[in-house]
This record gives sequence, C-alpha cells and structure tokens, in this order.
Amino acid sequence: MAQGQPTRDPQKSLPVIFRAMLLGQILFFGIALFLYVSKKFPAGLQHLDKPLQVTVVVLSFICIYVGIIIFRKKMQTLAEVKDESEKWKILTSAHLIRWALIEGPVLFCIICFFLVGNLSFAALAGTLIIFFGLQAPVTKLY
Repeated sequence: MAQGQPTRDPQKSLPVIFRAMLLGQILFFGIALFLYVSKKFPAGLQHLDKPLQVTVVVLSFICIYVGIIIFRKKMQTLAEVKDESEKWKILTSAHLIRWALIEGPVLFCIICFFLVGNLSFAALAGTLIIFFGLQAPVTKLY
C-alpha cells in the first residue's frame, strides 16, 4: 500500500456508501415532488408520456435482473478466493454494481417525472427506492 493513503475498511465503508446513495435518491425524489406540488417546474413533454412509461418499466426490469445475475455470479466466486482482502474487493464491487443498476432506473424515473408530470413515474421511483433500501450491504464474508 502506498504511503500516506488511509486504509479503508469495507465493513465500515460499504454501509456508508449505501446510505449515501439511498439518501441521494430520497433527496432528489423529495425535491422533484416539492417542485411538482408547488408548480415551480412546469412539465411540458406530455406527448412522451406513453413511450417513456414503457421505457422506464422495461429499463427497470432489465437493470434489476442484470444486477441480480451479476451479483450472484460474483458471490459464487467468493468461495474460490482465499485472500480475505480480495474477497472484500469482490463483495464491494458486487454490491456497487447491483446498487448502480437499481439507482439508474430510479434517477431516470424521477427525470421522466420532471419532464412529463405523470405521477406513475413518481410511484415507480418510490417503489424502486424502497427496493433499493432493502438491498442493504452484507458486512460479513461467506
């Protein structure tokens, strides 16, 4: 390890990253809802409502499915690795990929909600945020 770099404990940093990602989604969602309710940001792309609804739903399912597949494959490789620091790297990357593949559709839903003003986008974003919240990190090695 290079001199001057702090050592990072994945057991402590993974929950912090998770909470930061979750908080960012909740804040962005809250701001979007506030702007919608206060009529501060007029939605002007109602003609894109149906195509965006289909796109958001398909994107959400594909990203969640791919995230689950990648996470499972990375978890299977943990049994083959003997070095504990390497196991933590695999575990951290597995979680980050899974979370990013959930967070992407959440942010896309919120942006579509901004553009169109349809509450179905907000409902899907809220559901995905709850699903993201249930994906808390594992803080022990297998």
